[in-house]
Amino acid sequence: MRMTVSIKKSGPFLSGQFEKTMPGVIQAIDEAGAAFALQELNRLANQDFQNPTGKYQQHLQLSTTDLGLQVNDGPLGAIYGAWLEGVASRNKRSRFKGYFLWRRAAQKVRINTIQIANQTVQAFVARMNGR
Repeated sequence: MRMTVSIKKSGPFLSGQFEKTMPGVIQAIDEAGAAFALQELNRLANQDFQNPTGKYQQHLQLSTTDLGLQVNDGPLGAIYGAWLEGVASRNKRSRFKGYFLWRRAAQKVRINTIQIANQTVQAFVARMNGR
């Protein structure tokens, strides 16, 4: 399973002048969003799994792609990741319909995107002001 965290740069605030003033802030916002997504996936797994062993969570990772940062469950987690999510063909034939971790985590990221970006920008401004 994969979740891509991307920030759409538009509007006067992000017209290019902002990045010249505060280099790296967009990357920091992407990193904060991806870290939030990873944290939320781990939280949901610990909360929802019937008999958590931590094995699936060990495969959750951040990786960089052409589109930006991505959260995925790695090559080994993908073996049963679709089944845990509820999107594998086996889920249709069994009573287990999935935990929907990825859908729920993505929804939480969408809801909190503005807050994540604001906190990151505030931290940048504080650092630039020597705090």
